Amino acid sequence: MKKTLFIIAMLMLVKTQAQNNCHIKDYWQRMFVLDTSVYKQKVNYFIDVKRLPENHKCASKINPHFLELDYISSNFTDFKTKKKILIKITDSVKRQQKLIDLLQKDSLFMHTITSLGDAWQQKYSKDTISINTLMDIAAHYFYLDKQTPEGYFGGHVCVRFNALNALQVERKPLIEPFVFKTIFDNYTGETSQDKYNMHDEFISAVKEIYNIDLGKINDKRLHLAQGAMLMYMFHNKALKSLIIDAYEQQKDSLPFVIKE
Repeated sequence: MKKTLFIIAMLMLVKTQAQNNCHIKDYWQRMFVLDTSVYKQKVNYFIDVKRLPENHKCASKINPHFLELDYISSNFTDFKTKKKILIKITDSVKRQQKLIDLLQKDSLFMHTITSLGDAWQQKYSKDTISINTLMDIAAHYFYLDKQTPEGYFGGHVCVRFNALNALQVERKPLIEPFVFKTIFDNYTGETSQDKYNMHDEFISAVKEIYNIDLGKINDKRLHLAQGAMLMYMFHNKALKSLIIDAYEQQKDSLPFVIKE
């Protein structure tokens, strides 16, 4: 009986150690895939992030971070430069191999992947930031990008086309993935039990800004509205509460701590 219990204990230990070795730096190569889509007879290349198979030993550790990885692929890989090289390669296998090679030589990408992987395994020396830093980043995802001839504003919450890119602000690769995932996971409020609904907060902000007299319907008016949106969401109580709640739930595996 003791021998049986010892074997079971050893098996559980081996399984735990295997999961503890699930660092993204060892698995991203099989998750980041060069893919294509066709729009108006034009082939578009992009990096698609694939989840690990559900039966993979590290799936339960890495797949929950899928959105962060997808965010990194869209924002911290300088894909525009890499694409110029990749589209010249006709063989799909060699093209994929070249993508991995280019990413491995990308210092920002590798630093981001490695540092976040360390944090997810609670092995990272954490930076200290303020809640205002998180709110500043969060506010930039709520973006107004157009207005109608009647003066109505249009916008979106987007991973690629947002105020972070439009205003060319200083990027924070170890913080942005957490903030974006938090907003994305709480964007629709799909059930009545969901505490947060960032889509509704965004729509409320658009309506409030429309009620302000920002002058003639021109580019200047849109720019003023964009600034108003940033300020509105920066001070949005629901967004701040959401960010703090998500931080408290995940703080052990985040690469930063919030100072009081």
